[in-house]
Amino acid sequence: MASHQSTLTAKPKVFLIQACQGVAPHPGVLSKDLQADNPHPIFIPQESDVLVNIATVEDCEAFRNTKTGSWFIQSVCKHLKEGCPRNEEIEVILRRVNNEVAQKEGSAVPGARKQTPEIRHTLRKRLVLTLHRN
Repeated sequence: MASHQSTLTAKPKVFLIQACQGVAPHPGVLSKDLQADNPHPIFIPQESDVLVNIATVEDCEAFRNTKTGSWFIQSVCKHLKEGCPRNEEIEVILRRVNNEVAQKEGSAVPGARKQTPEIRHTLRKRLVLTLHRN
């Protein structure tokens, strides 16, 4: 993600993925925005400050209505429109998305086709998306 004092270091990176769906150590990346009282630089994990929201859990289908679009993306758009003007944290908004999508039915038979989005994150701070109006 962010390496070698990239402009992305210590900035949130958000990925919303609509798709069907190791043991390596965490290398450190120098953060130019963090300062310490000692002469040693402060390092943060390279994978910090990332949020990934995937339409469904591993090995499962993600559904899309041919007329209205994907359950996941439609719900994300709806809840961002509602939550961002109220300065809600992205995690709160995405939990609402997970709840709404999980309640949908993809078949005439109740419980036959379900979908659960998955949220993964390494955020270290609150993330609030704000609207800028012209």
